[in-house]
Amino acid sequence: MEQTLCHYLERRLFRNYGSREIFGISRYFEDECRKRKLPTDVNLLSCLKMAWVDEWIDRLIEGEPIQYISGSAPFHEFDLIIRPGVLIPRPETEELAYRVQSEMRACRSLHVIDVGTGSGCIGIYLKSRNPSWKLTCIDISENAISCARENACKFGLDIDFRCIDFNHFLPEPSGKWDVLVSNPPYIGKSEASAMDSSVLNYEPHQALFAPDADALHFYRLIAEFGRKHLRADGEIFVEINPAYLEQTRNVFKDAGYDSSVCFNDLQGRPRILWISC
Repeated sequence: MEQTLCHYLERRLFRNYGSREIFGISRYFEDECRKRKLPTDVNLLSCLKMAWVDEWIDRLIEGEPIQYISGSAPFHEFDLIIRPGVLIPRPETEELAYRVQSEMRACRSLHVIDVGTGSGCIGIYLKSRNPSWKLTCIDISENAISCARENACKFGLDIDFRCIDFNHFLPEPSGKWDVLVSNPPYIGKSEASAMDSSVLNYEPHQALFAPDADALHFYRLIAEFGRKHLRADGEIFVEINPAYLEQTRNVFKDAGYDSSVCFNDLQGRPRILWISC
């Protein structure tokens, strides 16, 4: 009788994960089987060929995210390379990238800066759909920039990646961008106790938490940067913490921006702000 990987995982992981999580995890195992040209019927896998399955399961039981174990994560249609220490892309960030594309697709030539690029997911999505756009993607983490470059190379995309601390980023005086997009660190330290341990123990805190318990820190930097380095008709798209919608809006309002539009995520929570200069 066939025993699928999903059934096997349910028996091994039911104490640690819910059924929906296990189903999602099983997709990563099935993808790995395809890469290794192995059957997904556990009964047909020899002990030697099952060793990696049990190793992955042991790591999952310890709480390590499947994306780091497999070295991959989906983002729209892309199978991104993901390394430990690089933020795992979320569905909310897929929505952010889609929103930029949806609102700006009529523009054939844009210079876009992605602040806090991580795996390069937003830049890769936008460049793939708009080959004429010029993408500059920055991150403070050398590990993240290395991973992002690998992803761009994997998909044959020409993107300018730079390892830069946005707190001290001073672009060339002649440089002006049309669009700034960012999923900045926006979680307050006080919120850490409510977060999943797999996130806290494995994902980079630098990419998750705003410094000095100020969840609006990077939005202030983005607002200031935009006044100096975006064109007069420039646009800003940022992912936000739903708990700080009005406070985030006020950061841009106080900095002199004309207007902002909020878009909800798939759970109906305010998640994306579109700000016009």
